Amino acid sequence: MIRFRFLLFLFSLFASSLFAQGGGPATTPDPEFKSVVDDFSKGRWESARSKLERLSTQRRDNSDLEFLWGKYYHQKQEYSKARYHLQKSLKRAPNDLEAKQLLVNVETASQRYSSAVCYVNELLEVNPYWKSLWLKKIEIYEAQGNLIQAERLLKRLFQIYPEDVEIRQKYVDRAKEKSLVLSKTQDHTGAIKLKEELLSADPRDVGTVNGLFNDYLRSGQLDKAVALMDQAMYMFPAQEVFLLRKVSILSTQQRFSEVLYILEQRLKTRPSPEIRRQYNYYMQEAARYSLQREPEQLYGKIFQSNPSNVEAFQVVYNAAVSAAQYDEALSLISQHRRFASGSKNLDLKELQLFKLKGDELKTKSKIRELYIKYPGDTDIAYDFARVTLADARQAMETENWSEAIVLWDQVQRSGDREMKETASNSLISAYSNYGKYEEAEREINSSLELYGDSPYQRIRLMSLNFKMKQYERGLEQWGYVLEQSDPDQQNFYRQGLGELMQPVLKELSEAYDFEQERLLAEKWRALDSTSVEANKAVATAYIKTNRKDLLNPFLEEAVEKFPNDLFFSDKLLTTAESDENNTEILYSQAEQNLSLQPYTPALQNTFVEKSVDFSKLLLKDKQSTAALEVLDKAMKVQKENSDLITLKGAAFQQQKRYDSAYYYTAKYTPSVAELGEYKQNLRFLQSHQYTNELEVNHLVGRFQDTTDLTSVSSFNFRKKISTDLFGFGVHYAGRTTGQGVQVLGSWERPWTEKFRTSIEAGYASKFFNKLQISAQGFYRTNLLQGSEGKLGIGYRSLEQGSLLNANVGISKELEKWVLDATLGNYVLESKYLYNFTLQARHLLGNPKSYLLLQSGIGTAPQVEVLNTKLYQGLSADNVSVTTGIVHMLSAALSGGISGSFYHYKTAENYRNLYNVNLTLNVRF
Repeated sequence: MIRFRFLLFLFSLFASSLFAQGGGPATTPDPEFKSVVDDFSKGRWESARSKLERLSTQRRDNSDLEFLWGKYYHQKQEYSKARYHLQKSLKRAPNDLEAKQLLVNVETASQRYSSAVCYVNELLEVNPYWKSLWLKKIEIYEAQGNLIQAERLLKRLFQIYPEDVEIRQKYVDRAKEKSLVLSKTQDHTGAIKLKEELLSADPRDVGTVNGLFNDYLRSGQLDKAVALMDQAMYMFPAQEVFLLRKVSILSTQQRFSEVLYILEQRLKTRPSPEIRRQYNYYMQEAARYSLQREPEQLYGKIFQSNPSNVEAFQVVYNAAVSAAQYDEALSLISQHRRFASGSKNLDLKELQLFKLKGDELKTKSKIRELYIKYPGDTDIAYDFARVTLADARQAMETENWSEAIVLWDQVQRSGDREMKETASNSLISAYSNYGKYEEAEREINSSLELYGDSPYQRIRLMSLNFKMKQYERGLEQWGYVLEQSDPDQQNFYRQGLGELMQPVLKELSEAYDFEQERLLAEKWRALDSTSVEANKAVATAYIKTNRKDLLNPFLEEAVEKFPNDLFFSDKLLTTAESDENNTEILYSQAEQNLSLQPYTPALQNTFVEKSVDFSKLLLKDKQSTAALEVLDKAMKVQKENSDLITLKGAAFQQQKRYDSAYYYTAKYTPSVAELGEYKQNLRFLQSHQYTNELEVNHLVGRFQDTTDLTSVSSFNFRKKISTDLFGFGVHYAGRTTGQGVQVLGSWERPWTEKFRTSIEAGYASKFFNKLQISAQGFYRTNLLQGSEGKLGIGYRSLEQGSLLNANVGISKELEKWVLDATLGNYVLESKYLYNFTLQARHLLGNPKSYLLLQSGIGTAPQVEVLNTKLYQGLSADNVSVTTGIVHMLSAALSGGISGSFYHYKTAENYRNLYNVNLTLNVRF
């Protein structure tokens, strides 16, 4: 689904900080959603609410809609409702960062700080270098009262982002407060260390410079006080106070030559009355002191003649540094190093000069050089770790994982405890992103051992186990996390477990590893039996592994445990085996479930499936009207379902509503094997859309003992008006003794879905029954699991007298066969006659194309012989056999041919008659 969070992002940008309002909805570019976003941006919250209520009635299970509700309630400060909707949004879109961001605000405002921290940690897992998230986490710790953790985290963040102005200022403010407390408690060592860190963070902070200077004086560290003033003079050349403080300290050390040099240089560059007064004063003090000591120039001469003289070097070096002549000082070090033994002190002085010059490149290079030369020096190691940490952070940002691993390893070996912990966390991320899962696992175990047990690290370890496909080990870690957590944290962690388990189970399913999927689903449920998703995963795995022995009891238990989630009830329906006894019950249950959640796809599929089963049963029982009601309901859910369309066509065909049957049947796409039969049936349905039918029939017969032919030709016309079928026919017979004509009329009508009647009357001149009248009724019953019974009466005027008949019969439609049995009962001048006929038609794609097999026996001939008077075989034994084929050539044209054999007894002997019957049918 294409998402357009960019729209709401534009609204949120500059309106507030990153967590002031959260993100925007992940939605399609729907005009209604755009309208809600626009209302949010313009503060029209109630207008937005009315639109959201309307959208909620139209769209269900939509993560974007839930997110917008959460955003609305957050604005209204209804935090419990906001939390409810945002968590629903996350269930449908687990990776929605905007929803998690907004949940951080909701939980913070609700004072649910632990939960808020968990959401921040989730976001940091996605982007560990999201600065605003770290600041938010610090803010939450402060609100929670966990100041130690907040301070620790702020310091680590400052080490990672030393150039960031906002973090720097926050760190400096916090450190100032703490240093003030330490100074009041006379903890000069702690205060000095903290202020040195502050000064390193912000060298231009005058207040920190003054405070550190005073602490140096109180602790007697005069050299450091002088060096501090040198740095301050470099940073603030226009302020005399720092120069005067340095002069004051130097004077106490009787370093008057340095004092005078400093003041003299100041008078040249920035003369002032105070500097002139100080210069005059110290000139007098130097004169007094020079009476006891040699002036500084003498040391300069000594050093020039003997650069290895340590005392002379120290004097001239201090003079150069005091005068901020850092390049000169570097030159002095270079000269002295050639002759001096032991260069570490000189290396440290050189490093200090690079720092004073602000030469960052040379400073880093010198730190690395000193770290190699003096690996045991903790101060040098600390500087090296600090420099390397910044490089490691840059490597992480550029996703140069291999380089980042090397750098973080150096930080871990040389930094302090906090740096090492930071390096450990970053190494885990780098190893994981680089695909070195085993190394990442070892680092996590080491972190747990060194820095204490942590749910966060345990979860990272579990995530690694999952990436390594060691799912059972991962779940063991998760179980341990749950055991060590409080109830609120457990609920949060269980949600995270679901987010991890679902893609794993999906991957196993796609690999057809259903047994492993089942085992993991059961372990997930064991860890979180209250999780609906875990129970669903178990049910799904049981279905895939065909564990029917476990499935039904499990589903029945789940239905009671989660009555509001219809998934389990639906699975009970879909896995139940349908038969004629429970099909209607299963259909009713599926219909009830769908009425509760009409937009759930799984419930829709089950309802359609059960509708298909139930409608098939109804059609089998010839209850086409009831079947159509079921199918119409199902098609409101899935209008284009091929099974529903096919069955609806069959139902209309059963009702003889052939136009509707053709419409639905034509929508079906048959397979290659079904294509021939499908086309035949379409022709049949199309043919019944014609209202006129013309049938021409010609029968030719010959007796076995003669060469004479007997023939009957027929012409029949039928017209359909509404549901009634009216017919008119003419039969012609030509024989050696003459010719005869019979005129017939007929009327057929369906009265109900189950009952129909047919009436026929005819009058003839010769060779046919002079008068012929018959009426039949047909009624569908449940006998033989659905059959049609028939009952007919008739009258015929014969040469021998009047023939009355009462026929009874039954027919049964099978998938490919139509079977018919008829018993004809006749009374001729008070004499009872009978004929029993069995007929079987094998359908060839539709009822108009079939193979015919028929046989009859009795004391009266078959009704066809009686109607055409092919022979006189009344009151005698009669046997007949007929076979033939009828085939639809097109929707408008069909034809057939059949052959009959009649064997009957006359007064003298038995005779045989052979007939061939040709038929042509045209519809228009």
